[in-house]
Amino acid sequence: MISILYIGSAVLILFFTFLLQSKQSKSAADHILSAWFVLLFLSICTAYIIHYEVSDWGWLLELTDASAILHGTFAWFYTRALTEQNFSFKKTDVLHLLPLLIALFAVYTPWLSGGIISGTG
Repeated sequence: MISILYIGSAVLILFFTFLLQSKQSKSAADHILSAWFVLLFLSICTAYIIHYEVSDWGWLLELTDASAILHGTFAWFYTRALTEQNFSFKKTDVLHLLPLLIALFAVYTPWLSGGIISGTG
């Protein structure tokens, strides 16, 4: 039953992404929403892989946990793109990715130091 929900969600996300990308004139909000859908798709695929223990994909689970921070960032950019007249990304918008970089650093530092990869951690 759970696999039907995973697969159904993934198919719907791909369908909506395809619909957005097939529009003639796409706005910045459409591109942001498409990228957000891709993030959701990857999260669902990762959850499926982890739930059914397809392989040892622990590093992917850690990446998905860290990338969950991006949902708020996508919501912020999408809202701005819908509400601002001439929305465009500014150099300071990169600061919204700082929490993701901190989370990735915190998650992958043990992996990179060899503790988890070598089996000692």
